[in-house]
Amino acid sequence: MPFEYAEERGSILVQVRINDKPALLILDTGSSHTIIRPEFLGMKPSELIPTRTATGGGFKGDAVGREATLQIGRWKLQKQRVAVMDLVQVLSVYREKIDGILGLDFLFQFERVTMHFKEKTVVLVR
Repeated sequence: MPFEYAEERGSILVQVRINDKPALLILDTGSSHTIIRPEFLGMKPSELIPTRTATGGGFKGDAVGREATLQIGRWKLQKQRVAVMDLVQVLSVYREKIDGILGLDFLFQFERVTMHFKEKTVVLVR
């Protein structure tokens, strides 16, 4: 899968589909969970009733768990558990409209994850 590099923040950005809608996520190996903005899933931040704490990108906060279908490249994973969390402050530093963070919980489903920086691609092997 191709990726973009957000130089101003030193972040890797990947195009994915969440519940069949295109989304732009930060690929973050430091995030324990995949985290999605509530607005992307049709929720308001005021609707979030914390059920657990999620961490990612050097921050943590209360999150609501939801299931979503994640499609990345040729991989389509049904009923993936994601955290829904208000990311307004964290993502405000990006020029791009970021919909969330793709975390280790997703990456651990693969035997191998290889990044080719010159080609700007990530290879996922199951």
